[in-house]
Amino acid sequence: MTNASNLPQPLGFPQCPKCPYVRIGSPEVCALCASKSIKPLAALHCELCSQTLSAPGAACWNAICNWTPERRFFTRVDAVALFAYPLEQTIKSFKYQEAQGGWATIFGRLIVGWMNAHLEEMRDIDIVLGNPSAPDRTPIQHVEEIMKAAYAEDTLGRWPIPPNRLSPRAARLRSRLAATGRPRWKPPETTPRPSNCTSRSTASASSWSTTSSPPEPPSTPSVSG
Repeated sequence: MTNASNLPQPLGFPQCPKCPYVRIGSPEVCALCASKSIKPLAALHCELCSQTLSAPGAACWNAICNWTPERRFFTRVDAVALFAYPLEQTIKSFKYQEAQGGWATIFGRLIVGWMNAHLEEMRDIDIVLGNPSAPDRTPIQHVEEIMKAAYAEDTLGRWPIPPNRLSPRAARLRSRLAATGRPRWKPPETTPRPSNCTSRSTASASSWSTTSSPPEPPSTPSVSG
C-alpha cells in the first residue's frame, strides 16, 4: 500500500503540463489544485449570470438578465471561476495556439470536478452541452474538445454529457467503464418542450468562467470557455 505522504504533490495551476498528475489525475485532484490559484466568483455576484456586482443590491449590468426566461432560453448561468489571471491567459493560449490542445483534458476535469462538488445546482440538469464553436474555427474547436474530455473524465458516468466523436483516450475509458457492468446515463426520449418551459434542465459548458467587471459599454455576457 502506498502512503499518501509519499505521493507527489500537484504543481498548481497553470503548471499542469509539467505536473505528475497531467495524465493520471482526476477531476477531484485537478479541481482542488486549481481552486488554490484561479479566482472564485465575487461574493457579490448576479444570481442569474454570475457576473460581479458593484454593491449589495446593485442591478446587474448584463441586459440579458432583464429578459424573460422565455426570451433568453435559460434560467441561470453557473460559472466555475472568474475569467482572470491565471485562467484567462491559459484559456486564450488553448484557444489560439495549436500546440496547447492538451489543455482540453485539464478543462474537462475542472468542469466535471465543479459538477461533482455542486450536486444541488446539478440536481435538475437533464443534459450538459457545449455551446458549439464556429464550424470553421481554427486552430481548434475548443468547446468540442473540452466536452469530449469532460465525457472521458467522467469515468463513473455520473453526468449526462453526451458522447461526441470520442478521442482514443475517451474511447478507452468508456470501454473500461462498460466492462464493469455499471449502467451509464442515457438520453431521455425527445419530447416537445412546452412554450412556457425554460432551459434550466440544460447546462451549457461554454459559460464556465465570467468577467469580474462590465465592459464598456455593457451589452451581452462576457464569458469564455
